[in-house]
Amino acid sequence: MISIVFSTYNGKQTLPIMLKAFTNLVIPKGGWELIAVDNNSTDNTKPLLQEYESLLPLTILFERNNGKNHALNKALNYIQGDIIVFTDDDIIPQPDWLIKIRETADKNTSFSIFGGKIEPYWNTPPNLWNTDWINQGIVYAITSESNDSGEISAGKIWGPNMVIRRHIFDKGFKFNTKIGPNGTNTYAMGSETSFTFMLEKKGYKCWFEPSMVVKHIIRENQMSSQWVLSRAIRFGKGEVKKLDIEYERENNIFLFGAPRYLYKKIMIQYLKLFKSYINNNPKEYFKIQWEINFLKGILLGFIDK
Repeated sequence: MISIVFSTYNGKQTLPIMLKAFTNLVIPKGGWELIAVDNNSTDNTKPLLQEYESLLPLTILFERNNGKNHALNKALNYIQGDIIVFTDDDIIPQPDWLIKIRETADKNTSFSIFGGKIEPYWNTPPNLWNTDWINQGIVYAITSESNDSGEISAGKIWGPNMVIRRHIFDKGFKFNTKIGPNGTNTYAMGSETSFTFMLEKKGYKCWFEPSMVVKHIIRENQMSSQWVLSRAIRFGKGEVKKLDIEYERENNIFLFGAPRYLYKKIMIQYLKLFKSYINNNPKEYFKIQWEINFLKGILLGFIDK
């Protein structure tokens, strides 16, 4: 059996689209189940989920502790499948998604972690800062078109389309609850990749399969330049926490809890930003803003450790 698990917090914007798409899934060999964890939502997420209890093999759980990884860990106690699919509350799967997952896992028995293709689903036409000026993988978890079928690094398998064999969890592994979405705008990114990095260090191998396809719904509020730039801060914080970056104190001078050189790097970027403004180069200006926020995120990651 395949178990699909996702956490949702105030998911009313995307859940109807996603759950309707799930009714079109082709049943894989061995069947499937869907476990949705309401992570203390304050909107009408619960009744939205309940509408689909008779249409899908759905189990609804509730997790009061804010944090996506709290919710995923809660679901681990209820899974029945030998293959666990982790996703988000804003995806649209291809109808043959579970068929391809089952085929891929059965063919590649020496691999324990699998990732599939993630494409963007734009609610409104994107701007340059949503596409050309950014790394869409970092900002929207959109996979690269160059990712072929085969072994891949853990850092290239992302939350909307991630598959883990059951035996991993039977050994007691869980998600790090200090990282990932938690209902605030200041969380450290890396909910799932912190987990796959840890497994990779322990010798578990990752496989990418482009025929396992989902679309990631990009909400209108996620298309503003301000939101994209705020993502840079969360990404920077996550890089510190998920990679567990440590610096030898005797080799680096720390200031207010962070390596002093980070402050210098930020100041250099501000000088570049001023120059870009004078030159009236919007693309360069935006990219430097991203770099400044990324460095600020790293700094905050150290301070919050």
